Amino acid sequence: MSVFLIYPMVKLRKPKRDIAQYVKKTKQFFLDGSVCGISSERYKYTQRIFDIIEPLIPDDDTIDLTQFDSLLPGMKTHSTTPNSITSFSSSGRDVIITRRLFSELDGSPISGKDFNQQITELLVEYIFDKNAAQKILLVESSIVKWDGSQFEGSRIHKGIEIIETKPKPNLNLKRAYQNVYSKYQININSYNSRFMQLLKVNTPTREEKRVYGTGITSKHLGDTKKRYWYRDTEEFGIPDISIMLLIDGSGSMALGRREKAMISSVILHEVLKKQNISHAIVEHRAVFDKPTVEVNILVGVSAKNEDKYNIMMLGAGGNSRDALALYWAEKYLISNTSTIRRLIIVLADGVPMHNYDSYFPPVSTKDTANAAKKIIGRGTDIIAVALDNGNTEGKMCYDFLVEIYPSVVSCTDLNRLTGQLLTIISKNLLN
Repeated sequence: MSVFLIYPMVKLRKPKRDIAQYVKKTKQFFLDGSVCGISSERYKYTQRIFDIIEPLIPDDDTIDLTQFDSLLPGMKTHSTTPNSITSFSSSGRDVIITRRLFSELDGSPISGKDFNQQITELLVEYIFDKNAAQKILLVESSIVKWDGSQFEGSRIHKGIEIIETKPKPNLNLKRAYQNVYSKYQININSYNSRFMQLLKVNTPTREEKRVYGTGITSKHLGDTKKRYWYRDTEEFGIPDISIMLLIDGSGSMALGRREKAMISSVILHEVLKKQNISHAIVEHRAVFDKPTVEVNILVGVSAKNEDKYNIMMLGAGGNSRDALALYWAEKYLISNTSTIRRLIIVLADGVPMHNYDSYFPPVSTKDTANAAKKIIGRGTDIIAVALDNGNTEGKMCYDFLVEIYPSVVSCTDLNRLTGQLLTIISKNLLN
């Protein structure tokens, strides 16, 4: 009966005489159960089949279950005892089954034409999935090296190397990402609904090359069809902005802060992707005793869907050299986006410091403040989010960061981090 259901294209031999009557009586129940979309009803078919074949089951315990183990991949999903540490239970989802592969719903063979069509469709799907998987496997990590002297503040950052890495999509992290996504799917849907309402604003736009309008565009005066007029209008749309979440990857971000930053990054990516807002999620750190700053592009502005799994690689280790990371972030957004507005959200839990060349406060804070001032002056907004935790001096992270950035948001409860990040973005979208 397993072969009959799973491989309907195989022509079966007649059953042996001692089980022929049982096959005849149960065949329709097997068939009806296999196309029943209600799990509780399928179980009833199983009971009816068991009642019929019960005389075939010996009374002793000498049945060899080896064959059944090879046919059935496991019984835990059908067990009446819980197999989870949680109290989650489900009665299953009802579905509508419209066809059986390679046969009609009633079990009768299909025509040769329909058979060939189903084979062709399956092969096309297989080839598509195979090619997509091969493309991912062939992708290599991209590494670009920059010298600190290529950016402003070259004297203080002379000899410091920036290693920009765009990691190869790690499909082994897919399940971990899906677990986070599933756990926070309600939150993601809620934020998406809020953003859809927030983005229903009138965006100024200009219609060019019109025969009549409210003004004349001089560059179109030579148009032979006299389409040199323009008119200003408003339309519903997404403000022209690109966003980067620049995450401090130093050692102090370990444990809770790293985990919440990772979860917030997943939610942020899913929401911004749904709203078609250009964005990137980047981790940065300075290597303890080396003249090196590492920048890892976990999600780029032109990311493929599989790149998002790399968010799960978010780590914590080393120091931080925020000024160089900010200069790099500005250059990245300008080079990879064409939006009018740019926003960098800095996620940090302390002041920048690098052991390599004693890059400590007040030098490091003053240098970073100068970098932020220059970048903001050139048209890229910067907002810092302080992941507050009291230190030995009794000051909070917020108190240090306000000496560096004009705009700082204090996050004293990591559970509120995602909401604060999305609130920052929504306010900037409407400005």
